[in-house]
Amino acid sequence: MTQKQRPPAVPALCKPLAPDGGWGWMVVLGVALANMTTQSLVSTFGLLFGQALHDMGQATTGAALVMNFMSATTNLSGLITGPIMKLLSYRQVALIGAVLFSMGLLLSSMATNITHLILTYSILSGLGLGLTGPSSFVALSTYFNTKRGRAVGLALVGTGMGQMLMPQVVRFFLEWYDFSGAMLLLSAISLHAVFAAWLYRPLEGPSESKPVEDPELRSLRRISNAEMSSELGMEVIAPEVREDEVKKVKECDLEGKKKSYTRC
Repeated sequence: MTQKQRPPAVPALCKPLAPDGGWGWMVVLGVALANMTTQSLVSTFGLLFGQALHDMGQATTGAALVMNFMSATTNLSGLITGPIMKLLSYRQVALIGAVLFSMGLLLSSMATNITHLILTYSILSGLGLGLTGPSSFVALSTYFNTKRGRAVGLALVGTGMGQMLMPQVVRFFLEWYDFSGAMLLLSAISLHAVFAAWLYRPLEGPSESKPVEDPELRSLRRISNAEMSSELGMEVIAPEVREDEVKKVKECDLEGKKKSYTRC
């Protein structure tokens, strides 16, 4: 009896498999809700800030400054979103972004000049939007693989519905409340993105895992085929095997013409 000596087992690093369903549809609902209560508000800027900027004497130039600063902040936040998601989960990043966006709207309700709006709405809310958006779609890509296109399409429905509903909501708020009251109510509505972020449950569990390449294990791939085959081909006779347990070689007659020795 022989035993083959095998190389020591190397622990495999694993990442969760995308379930393509299950709780993933709740994640889709959360992303749609987050898009509806955050990104869709950006499209109502002219309706929401038009009269306020006119009262500040910055009807045209001020609107361009506020929107451009917000666009720049949202895009530049991608430089820090990646490193932050290496330290925190996408759920935590989405929570931070939702809180920052809501705080920006809340502080904007007290704005009396264009500089105040740039600091609160453009920078604070823009940073929150830049954190919420990428982390939401990272959550989608984590839960979906083959059905990712369908999931993203359903999640973007929230943005479309928000862009249809939010102008009506903003107009209603401005008619019944002033600019400050409308901003306070919109800040409360945007807090629904916090609830949406709680739906981004991180995947975990050893039963749903697959090995992934790790830089520390790349050196193991450099072993040549000859060395690996020589290691796998080593045979060691088990010491507990006794001679009387070895079967004798029997002489077999094949078709009565030739004889050969085989181990039976």
